[in-house]
Amino acid sequence: MNNLCASKNSFANVYEKSTDGHTEIQPLTLMERGEIPHDPTYYTPPTPKGDDTEDILIPNPFVVEENFEAAILGLEARIRASQREQGGEATYDPNDCSIGEPTPINPIILPGLHLGHGDLKWTHTNRERQRNRLFAVLLTKLSHNYERRVQDQDDNNFVVRINGIDCVYPDEFIKELCDCGHSVELCPRAAITTFGTSICVKEEDGSWTNIPFAIFFRTGYENSRQRPAYYHALHGGIDMTIKGPLVGEEEETGISNKCDVQFYMPVEGMCGWHSNYNVDAPWMEMISTSRLYTQEEALKVVRMTGILACAYNQIGTEMDLPFGGYGVMGVCNDSAALVDFAVRGETNMYPLISTGRFLMHLAKFFGKFHDGMLSGNSGDANKTKAAAADTLELASAACKINTDIHCSPKQMVDAARRYENSYPSIYFQINEDSRNVMKEILEEYVNLESKLS
Repeated sequence: MNNLCASKNSFANVYEKSTDGHTEIQPLTLMERGEIPHDPTYYTPPTPKGDDTEDILIPNPFVVEENFEAAILGLEARIRASQREQGGEATYDPNDCSIGEPTPINPIILPGLHLGHGDLKWTHTNRERQRNRLFAVLLTKLSHNYERRVQDQDDNNFVVRINGIDCVYPDEFIKELCDCGHSVELCPRAAITTFGTSICVKEEDGSWTNIPFAIFFRTGYENSRQRPAYYHALHGGIDMTIKGPLVGEEEETGISNKCDVQFYMPVEGMCGWHSNYNVDAPWMEMISTSRLYTQEEALKVVRMTGILACAYNQIGTEMDLPFGGYGVMGVCNDSAALVDFAVRGETNMYPLISTGRFLMHLAKFFGKFHDGMLSGNSGDANKTKAAAADTLELASAACKINTDIHCSPKQMVDAARRYENSYPSIYFQINEDSRNVMKEILEEYVNLESKLS
């Protein structure tokens, strides 16, 4: 077992010790609701007697012209109410993008050193993050309709109505957004992740110095002088940027408000779409691992993400996997890479840590899911022919994609290419050293291969 596999297991073990390893709500249920647990959430639980005492923010059908802005304002009202319930004032400001005060680590032994982001800001305001979440909820709930199609439960579909047109699947919603004046761009991207840990120093004049921080592991590759190549943990996903009437513009500048969502498998265990924002620091900037998808590819990607979400969440639910399958089925990078590979025939994301066991589970799932989407007497079956074809392409990708759990000469060239594309910016000396080591290893391997051939 190489160090990449060991590091993956170590992280999973640490996380498992801090929890019971299982979420209270199964991944498929979370997918139906549209998001991982938030406090508060867009989801309105039914009352025991069926009489709703709280406004339903996501009704079915969800009429964009009537419900979109109301849902965001309703969630903000829940946030303010939650703040008051905790004994404080309702301090929520929709235009605020501050992160919060850093925490001193040890004023005596480590004077000035803090956990936190200093005076850095989020890339998105509170209102923009709630808008992100709403788009993510709608896309995830529409993706869950693929599961209903397979179970022949089309009568219970969640519907988004926009411009008088009913959208049952996520690609239909994206197409209608484009048809009514929105631009939608998709691209696989990755950024440094520190699993919520950050450090900074408070200087004597009261200013903050933020320290770039990353967690490094061995790739398992070494050159002929036994010098190892390292990688730092990345968070990756399929990024979607939306601009247009629903997002709006700043009145003074005319610049579009920010709206970004991302598809990936999170540690909370529900694969789907999530609000995409980050700390506004150069070393945490999202890096494109590929070109932008064309419009045709983008719609295909949106369909595939919905199908893959059903696969991850159903397998995680049926097998009762810890964290919904996060870790054993792969992590954020793997969920995005599988879609990217299915669309382009390759992926540039590194590392990939899906195991052969669960890649086989995914391939078998896709085969059954394909047949289920074409079965039944519903007229909806005609609308899922493209998605059914995409399901087979996902099955093929699951069979062909490489994994970096066990490095091998056979996939050295592919690993070196993906490593180079996933770490284009150098923030740490160990990055530069490791890139040189990977290049040396590649040259050594290519030279050996030429002799063998």
